[in-house]
Amino acid sequence: MAYIEYDGQEFYYNEYGSGEICLLFIHGLGGNHTLWKHQIDYFRNRYKVISVDLFGHGGSSKAFASKSALELNTGALNHLISQNIKTPVIVMGHSLAGSVLLELYKLHPQKLKGLVFVDSTYLGLKNIINMHNDFSRRLLEWPNDRLKEKVGNFYHNLIGENTSDENKSLILTAMTQCNPRWLFEYAVSCGEFYLKNPPEKLSINSNLPVLVVEAGHGVSSNFSKSWINLFRTADYYLFENSYHYFFIDKFVRFNKLLDDFIGGML
Repeated sequence: MAYIEYDGQEFYYNEYGSGEICLLFIHGLGGNHTLWKHQIDYFRNRYKVISVDLFGHGGSSKAFASKSALELNTGALNHLISQNIKTPVIVMGHSLAGSVLLELYKLHPQKLKGLVFVDSTYLGLKNIINMHNDFSRRLLEWPNDRLKEKVGNFYHNLIGENTSDENKSLILTAMTQCNPRWLFEYAVSCGEFYLKNPPEKLSINSNLPVLVVEAGHGVSSNFSKSWINLFRTADYYLFENSYHYFFIDKFVRFNKLLDDFIGGML
């Protein structure tokens, strides 16, 4: 596992394989680099694959205010793409990592060649942001011992009933490496950031390939949460009857979908 130092903080990532394109995988809130195991195993023989630990997660630095995390994560990833990766990059982001993808899109590093939003809530509408923030703030009202229990229950509800014990462990073990209070303070800070900086005011480059993939029991249960509201020409795929971590428990189908999207750019 390697790391870069960014703004005095350590940002960890794992690098696998080689190829003319780099696939960069970014986990969501409460995850880490290991959640992309099935994608790493599938793609590493044909492409360079990088999977990161966002600040506040996994092995990366955690000793800073949660409100700084979006800016720090974006800056570290932009540095990684610009300085450490020599090939074109396609970036995949799960869940709240969609916010990081959007900030990378704004910076638009020259090597950025595509984006994939994986069951990621679009924080572009005030009512959605308010729902998102209200939920997080209600969790944060609990004392630390009860908060850990409540957050654990929340993550259990995001996992499909048919998910294997091994995959459940993969998801929940990653969460235990995080501070639950910090996680949901970070979630609130992302919502507040987009209240002040509405994504709908962006000028969208329709030439950048974008894929939006959502779960029937996840983001797509409320279409106003979809990134299609911003990237209107994006490719779209719905995993019906699936839950938030379908890229883990339905990885064969998900990997084939990514394969097709990547192949369309080659």
